Amino acid sequence: MTTQAPNEAEHTASDPVLHRGYLHIVAWNTVAGANHTYITDLCALADQEAAPKDAIYKNGMHARVQPGEWITYGEMGDPDDALRVAALVRTLEAPTAEPTPTLHLPSRSVVVQRLTPRQPPG
Repeated sequence: MTTQAPNEAEHTASDPVLHRGYLHIVAWNTVAGANHTYITDLCALADQEAAPKDAIYKNGMHARVQPGEWITYGEMGDPDDALRVAALVRTLEAPTAEPTPTLHLPSRSVVVQRLTPRQPPG
């Protein structure tokens, strides 16, 4: 199975103004197929709440375990998902403006293209 990140999610991944340093949130939600708006909003919420930088998502208030708390990369239960996220975070951290090749990971592939980051309003 091949999963391609939507172009909007790719843009969030490459723009520090949008992801605010929460690359694990970007990676996890890109793998999950989330859209640009969701990822951007979640990164903004993480920044506002001073979530750990390796947060991947926030549990809902009705979750059976850790309701309303940020779940981090270290708390991921599925080792294959953890490998996917780690590989994508490494790719996002790489200083390049060239398109990133497809990441071939166990049972899925994720395509992320690094775009030129937008400059913050000056």
